[in-house]
Amino acid sequence: MSIQNKLFDDKSTYSEKRYDDQYSWSKAVKERDNYTCQYSLDDKYRKHDGSLEAHHIFPKKYGGKNVISNGITLCKHCHAQFLIEAEQKYYSLSLKKFYLQIKDLVTGLFGQPHQLRYYVLLDYLTSAKSFREKQLEAIKVVVEKHKNLVFVSPTGSGKSLIYQMIGILSQDQTLVISPLMALQKDQVESLWKKWVPSTLINSSIPIDEKKRRVANVLTKSYSFVFAHPKQFLSKNEYSEKIELKTNNILMQANFGTLCVDEAHVIDNWGKQFIEEYAELLQLRKHFKVSKTILLSASLTKKMQNNIVKNLFNEDEKPEVIVTGFYRPEIRLFVEKFNPFNLYNENRLTFLNRLLKESEDKKAIVFCTTSNQVEEVTMYLELRGHNVKGFYSKLDTEVKKEIQNRFSGKGGKGIDVLVCTSAFGMGINISNIHLAIHYSLPFSLNDYYQQFGRIGRDGQSSRAYLLYDKYESSKLISYIEGKQLEGIVDLEKKKLIVKSFAEDTLDLMNYIESVDKWKFILNYFGDMEPITSRGGVMRIIKRILIFLAIILFISLLGSL
Repeated sequence: MSIQNKLFDDKSTYSEKRYDDQYSWSKAVKERDNYTCQYSLDDKYRKHDGSLEAHHIFPKKYGGKNVISNGITLCKHCHAQFLIEAEQKYYSLSLKKFYLQIKDLVTGLFGQPHQLRYYVLLDYLTSAKSFREKQLEAIKVVVEKHKNLVFVSPTGSGKSLIYQMIGILSQDQTLVISPLMALQKDQVESLWKKWVPSTLINSSIPIDEKKRRVANVLTKSYSFVFAHPKQFLSKNEYSEKIELKTNNILMQANFGTLCVDEAHVIDNWGKQFIEEYAELLQLRKHFKVSKTILLSASLTKKMQNNIVKNLFNEDEKPEVIVTGFYRPEIRLFVEKFNPFNLYNENRLTFLNRLLKESEDKKAIVFCTTSNQVEEVTMYLELRGHNVKGFYSKLDTEVKKEIQNRFSGKGGKGIDVLVCTSAFGMGINISNIHLAIHYSLPFSLNDYYQQFGRIGRDGQSSRAYLLYDKYESSKLISYIEGKQLEGIVDLEKKKLIVKSFAEDTLDLMNYIESVDKWKFILNYFGDMEPITSRGGVMRIIKRILIFLAIILFISLLGSL
């Protein structure tokens, strides 16, 4: 069996239809792709030319099968670039592959076979030479131990690779529950660039296009399907209980794996304003998925326990892997403001000065309401900043244009984005190095999630929280009122009020804390000393060993 064939063996329970003849397979793939070239879909300036043909993503000579999910429609012009990149992916690191083949043989004697397939697929998806901390361990929990998984790791640590590798190795259709349309779009584009058939199903898609995609989902034509839980669950207007949308044709789909990305929203949102997140157990039972993966950057131990209790039966308990929460590249600051002191800077003038001093850095400014976004955006525009505002009520096309410009994917770039808190969750823009919270976030968990958007490239970054005591007290009352709107159940009201009071207390204590990172790590239950992170202790140990060797040599010389 060839090296690549190890990725496509027939040991799984995968049941997607295989086509015996090339013509039928090619026609099915092109129909799925709407007879449109799928290469670089997000590049509106790319030229597509020549006849359209269906091509194998994983070549047949390496074990790729005549199944729809292993096909991509390409024009003649783009196919040439496709082949160049494919050859680079399949033939690079030949020595590494030879070494791993030997290692696979040896470790097989100790009950750890199939190491090679992980590294071949890692190379294919990322071109990386090695896995990041605990990535491979997490993948093996599902692939080899056949257990469910909760994986908690900081932003930018490669969590998406976990479900991508598990889904591809399993060769079944994976449903990815994702909270935001912007996040879904980003992930689907990323997967298509790797020639992995993926789609998203949400309310922004025209009805005819949505029907076509749903039809493809029912025939298992995609490897990954991204959706919000509201596509599958809704509140019964009579009983006020969250129930499955049994009349939705999407409920007839088959999924082998369920992945919940940004899994902290199950606890954060599920008990407050998006109740469908609290009922994902119904979804697991309906689709009878054999594997469930929860990914997050900010699950506290309490949240982990709540989610596991809510989402899994006693005999399905997942393995929990936490890599830590510390981000050494991010420095944390809190600036306090008194609106009644006319001689000091206010938040707007401080914000303007900070951005002027950081003009070489891409920045994101978080606000609580859309009105606040408009106010801050207008103030900064009048002072010459290259800035745009972003919030949910904007037209879909306008939001798409702003997002593409801020991420550098098209049109004139944007240096500063002023937005409400929802923007940015899971967005992979590596060169943002400044995050400023113009007003209080909803919770410390939200704050960690939001400033986690910066420093994804490992470069030094700064996060500021601007605290105005007078404004914050009004804001806290406003947020609490919004969260309680429309809730009749008294017990539920008490639960929300208690939770909100705890979140507010955590924020106030963080603001007054001396060591910001230490406070955040204690909040998440991450008790490892900061001095032992980032290799600091290893460097000190090496220095001490080197000095000990020098001392030993000196003593020998004096004898």
